[in-house]
Amino acid sequence: MTVALRVADDADNAFLCELYGSTRAAEMAAWGWSGEQREQFVRMQFTARERHYGVMYPEREDRVILRDGRPIGRMIVARRAREIVLVDIALLPEEQGHGEGATLVRGLQREATEAGRPLRLHVLGSNAAAIRFYERLGFRTIDDDGSYLHMEWRPAVTGSEE
Repeated sequence: MTVALRVADDADNAFLCELYGSTRAAEMAAWGWSGEQREQFVRMQFTARERHYGVMYPEREDRVILRDGRPIGRMIVARRAREIVLVDIALLPEEQGHGEGATLVRGLQREATEAGRPLRLHVLGSNAAAIRFYERLGFRTIDDDGSYLHMEWRPAVTGSEE
């Protein structure tokens, strides 16, 4: 199976909104809402999040993750002068656990090493599975704001750089 990235555009919005909803499905199930209420909530939250990303990360690169040409996820990266930020990475639930997410993050780690910059991200503090995933990839928590853990991965310093 081949995994690739392509630029996300407006034609991807329905898929991206569905993907976002899949990341909130377990949380919403506990609320007892109707399907219509869940859909309205997801659309509202997705739109708000997209606007937030536009303000906070105007330089971001928004990519759709494809497996054999079929959309399975999303990755948003902001490359800044002093850091690379993994703004968001998400795969459909049925597509998780096959290694694509780790492969993509490792690719960003290689890029960060070449650029001599840290790779940073934030993750919901209650998302234990995601936290474990990032810790396995060498990220460490640098801040906890009560809702999100801010995590960082730094390239190894070689003896010649010390």
